[in-house]
Amino acid sequence: MEIINHIKNTIEKSSGISLAFVGDNAAYLKKKALEIAELFSSNRLENLLLIEGKNITIQNVRTLQEFLSFAPEAGKKFVLLINAERLLPEAENALLKILEEPPEYSVIILTTTSWNSLYPTVRSRLQRFNIRREIETISSEIKDPFLKKLIILNPEFKGRIVNNDYKVLSIDELLEEDDLLSIYISLYKLIEDSVNQKDVLLKLTKILSTKKEFDFLVILARVCLWVLENNLGIEHIPYELALEIDRIVSSKIGNYNYELTYHFLLLSLEKAFSEKSK
Repeated sequence: MEIINHIKNTIEKSSGISLAFVGDNAAYLKKKALEIAELFSSNRLENLLLIEGKNITIQNVRTLQEFLSFAPEAGKKFVLLINAERLLPEAENALLKILEEPPEYSVIILTTTSWNSLYPTVRSRLQRFNIRREIETISSEIKDPFLKKLIILNPEFKGRIVNNDYKVLSIDELLEEDDLLSIYISLYKLIEDSVNQKDVLLKLTKILSTKKEFDFLVILARVCLWVLENNLGIEHIPYELALEIDRIVSSKIGNYNYELTYHFLLLSLEKAFSEKSK
């Protein structure tokens, strides 16, 4: 892959370098960052620091500072900051100084699916590389546009989708489920089946509002968008709803009023369907 070879050459010729891997699939960006780091660190775990989480805090950045405060016995030290769009504001400010003056033995790699969520001052100090996935052809067996979009977002789901290796859950089961693929498929079917029934949708909203987890809210926002796209077309997505979905998906902080947000997403969906049917 030409871009990966370019990154390798850049690292070999540089000292004290900060990079950004930007793309549309977080798992793929992480995989490529790890491949690069492992190549140069020769499997010396003491030369590699991986930082990731629902939110990246100032304590994470302090750990990074401590890790880079002393030189390795040999080679370079790698810091991989995964899903950098999750940096909290104080953490991003603290990171800025490190990016300005990285130690000569350091390679700092940020991965992100939301480049513009980073502060302009942070972006200006990073060498950006757009990492495109090597996507396999989606099986001709898969006709459902929702499942195709799910595979594009999560290529690792392809085999399971082809083999129907997932569960379609009831709403009560959904709230306790950990399997990401089953959550996506079950949510989509629940919402699509109830979107024209306001009373059912209100009941669904009330139940979902008990799930006060930010990652679940992000999944719901994506699913709402796909239900609209696949059933009404992009031109019928309400502007305010599109903005809110974009804000949720690119947000760094899961500090939401979940009940109101779920209500807005699902009732906006119902309204869009109602207006289209008139």
